[in-house]
Amino acid sequence: MTGMVQTKAEWLGQIDSKQMNYFSSTGEHVEIKEEGNDKSVLSGQSQVDASIHGGRNTWPLQLNLHVEKLADWLENYEY
Repeated sequence: MTGMVQTKAEWLGQIDSKQMNYFSSTGEHVEIKEEGNDKSVLSGQSQVDASIHGGRNTWPLQLNLHVEKLADWLENYEY
């Protein structure tokens, strides 16, 4: 949101210490695009209401999630 680069551990630490608080997120323009039989990309934007180091705002965020099927175990699973 701020452009600051940090590790996952630093980010989680700031959430734990309440330096960052997330209140809500609203998804917008979510799309799933198949890239072959075993790969897909989920893309979307969201509006995230958060307090970052004392300043609260609603930030527009972009998400691109790349997924790949690695095994057929679920297709053969009996419920």
